[in-house]
Amino acid sequence: MNITVFGSSSTQLDEKYYKECELFADLLAKNNNLVYGAGNMGIMKIFGDAFKRHNRVITGVITKKLHLLEAGDKDICTEYLQTDTLPERKDILVDSGDIMLVCPGGIGTIDEMMHVVAQNQLGHMSKDVLLLNSEGFFDYFLEFISKLKEEKFIYDDQKYFYNITSVEKLEEYLATKSK
Repeated sequence: MNITVFGSSSTQLDEKYYKECELFADLLAKNNNLVYGAGNMGIMKIFGDAFKRHNRVITGVITKKLHLLEAGDKDICTEYLQTDTLPERKDILVDSGDIMLVCPGGIGTIDEMMHVVAQNQLGHMSKDVLLLNSEGFFDYFLEFISKLKEEKFIYDDQKYFYNITSVEKLEEYLATKSK
């Protein structure tokens, strides 16, 4: 299965987020391939390194502008794709993955996540969006989604996210996909 990972490239996060991602990356790398933004820092690097250790296929997708800033980890990738625009990059990341794993991140991560959620809601695709939330990073966001449902801004009957709060929860989710 191809796992598309969205997450921070910051090197200044609280250490708990890096440790959390190391556990999840190692579990996912055992039996899956990685599609990601080719980042060579932060959470992105953690996932790239884990999948490399497990000799998995790694597809990195980066804009030419970020590549020129040396923000990509070309050497770790099995396939390294450069795009002209951010929307192009998002489309490739989403189209190439079977499921989307959203790790703690900033505006870019939220943008990537909501790109998938909006397309799912409109019926243009049907891809599971997993929030890596063992440290509670997405708790306020999930409260906001509940408020949107409560106030009827979004449909109440749609599953928007899988709230992954532990490695065990991720293992349970993956078990349902391997059947």
